[in-house]
Amino acid sequence: MRLTVWAAVSFIVAAAMLAALVFMGLVLNSQLKNHLALEKKTELAQAADNLSRLAARDYDARADRARMDDWAKEMGELGKYRVSLIDEEGRLYADSLVPNKELDGTDDHGRRPEVAQAFKEGRGESLRFSTTIGQQYLYAASLVNYQGAPRVLRVGTSLASLDAVRYGFLKFYALTALAGLALALAAVWAGSRRLAASFRNIVETAREMAEGRLDRRADRRAPGELGQVARAINHLADKLSRQLAETEENLNQLMAVLESMSDGVMVMDGEGRIVRTNRRSEEMLGLYPSGPGRVDALRYPELAADCEEVLAGKAAPPRLLHQLGPPERYIEARFSRVGGEAGEAVAVFHDLTEHQQLYQMRRDFVANVSHELRTPLTAIMGAVEAMRQEADSENLQPLLAILERQTGRLHELARDVLALARLERDTKSSEFEQTTVTDIFQAAVASRQADCGNRFTVEIPDGTPPLPIDRAAIGGAIDNLIDNAIKYGLPETKITLRAGFDENFIRLEVENQGPPIALEERARIFERFYRGERSRCQGVGGTGLGLAIVKHVALNHGGEALVDCSKQGRVAFILKLPRQSPAGDAH
Repeated sequence: MRLTVWAAVSFIVAAAMLAALVFMGLVLNSQLKNHLALEKKTELAQAADNLSRLAARDYDARADRARMDDWAKEMGELGKYRVSLIDEEGRLYADSLVPNKELDGTDDHGRRPEVAQAFKEGRGESLRFSTTIGQQYLYAASLVNYQGAPRVLRVGTSLASLDAVRYGFLKFYALTALAGLALALAAVWAGSRRLAASFRNIVETAREMAEGRLDRRADRRAPGELGQVARAINHLADKLSRQLAETEENLNQLMAVLESMSDGVMVMDGEGRIVRTNRRSEEMLGLYPSGPGRVDALRYPELAADCEEVLAGKAAPPRLLHQLGPPERYIEARFSRVGGEAGEAVAVFHDLTEHQQLYQMRRDFVANVSHELRTPLTAIMGAVEAMRQEADSENLQPLLAILERQTGRLHELARDVLALARLERDTKSSEFEQTTVTDIFQAAVASRQADCGNRFTVEIPDGTPPLPIDRAAIGGAIDNLIDNAIKYGLPETKITLRAGFDENFIRLEVENQGPPIALEERARIFERFYRGERSRCQGVGGTGLGLAIVKHVALNHGGEALVDCSKQGRVAFILKLPRQSPAGDAH
């Protein structure tokens, strides 16, 4: 660091000290001038009194003018004063500095301030320029009576003598002040150099600490507050070193945990750059340790979209990635946001390959078994129906009725299992077409008109738009919900088919009157083969797959299935479907 700052400080200090010294010199000069003038006035007044008494004693009014002039010159020589004698007419009768022959050529001294004051008051004084001598003079005058003849004896001195004393003092003061100023400047300069060195040491230490050299320490011997700053910086360096060591240890532990995880982890900054990965994520996504550097450079463009949504503060649902391989792999990706405004996105990748394979095996097994059961069940049902027509025994008829009823349940179960397996396999139907809600509800009511009579109430608000659906799948889902309302609703009560819509979704509701569903059952009511306590108590038949089929139909349409028990004595099942087709343009 240059010494320009400290040189400026030294210059300012020197200027301030010089200004103070000059001001003090001016004040002292004024005070000294006044003090010397006062002393000289006192001295002149006393000299005037003494000389007036001496003149009154040694000479009378009849003394000739020459003798008085010689006496004045003698007294002036002795006292180093100007001694003058002025008569009552204002004439300069005698003067120590004016030659005798020039006395008559002087002007009227009776009008001099000190002379006029003395004739009037007995004493007088003044500080003025003497036109007779041509210098600045200080005068003191005293009235002398010589046997009734008044005279004024005046004593004066030139201010040059006072100025000489004053200038001598000022010269001494100036030399002393300059010497003191030089010493002070030398001390300030030496101190500023020391302060500059200490300050430079502190600045260099702070700069090196900012660059990561936390072993650097400032000089504690710096003077004054800089020493306190140096000690504070050293304390901060010690504390940062400890915290950095702890952070590094925690980071090493975190990296050890990340590397040992069976799930993949990836961290992206606010710009979508990949800043950290673990080995498992590199294996899952086929990454190289040195890249790619951005999430939008991965082979899965949907990951970039999820990352962008999370960084924008939105929620991104879990996403299932399918790698065709080899080897074939299923990966679930979950994104979350961490940090403040300039936050980061964290993605966790879970390998679901084994789970998906087991799920596929189970689904294929169920579908195959259900398919294989349909043929013998159909044959058994036909044989039972034929036996009932041919059998005449009253004991055999009840048994055949039981056999027919249970065989029918098996056939219904196989049908529903096959339907559910088909929905799980074909998650994106291509049979979407624009359909009005009126057509959907009319078809559902028509299929149930024979056994339900006039129990249906249809509520469709004006302006309800058509929606893109798979008509067969949605019709089957609505039919399952109506079947559920008939089974579990109160007998002979109204079943309401209701529609509603907003900017993004259309709601199809099937509402029945009956006891509400218990809160603990609502979370599981759409699970396959789940049947609540209510149905078992009432002895209601069914496969337990109807609501699971409804759920998968809604999911395949990009929507969801819901249950609402908020109205007292009413239960409503809802299909919430998007107004835009998830499969593309409807046809």
